Amino acid sequence: MNIEIRSESLEQLPCSALVVFGFEPSPASAGTVEQLPVETRAALEELQAGGELKGKLYECTLVHKPGGVRAAKLLVVGAGKKEKFNARQLRRRRVQDVLVQEQQRGQRLVLGRRADAAGSGEVR
Repeated sequence: MNIEIRSESLEQLPCSALVVFGFEPSPASAGTVEQLPVETRAALEELQAGGELKGKLYECTLVHKPGGVRAAKLLVVGAGKKEKFNARQLRRRRVQDVLVQEQQRGQRLVLGRRADAAGSGEVR
């Protein structure tokens, strides 16, 4: 499996699955989802309004064929409350489970990160 962390425009990244994070109580507009194009965020806002996207810690919402991005799938991972968020939570089991599932399928997975985040590297 090829896992990359990239800082370029998310709508231009060709991949099987793009992973972004959304914070409670507005997961469609807070977190790395902010870097998504307006069309994609609008679809996420619909999911949020319908109660399907909540941003609760480790809650995962998979969107097939999301508009506005080149990714085949968009995985929105709940990051919980912004004031309680830390990098350790990114390595927790549920996110790892998603990565393992994609690895078993041999898919290319790209993790979105904030434009102001420093550095890049492997996901461990």
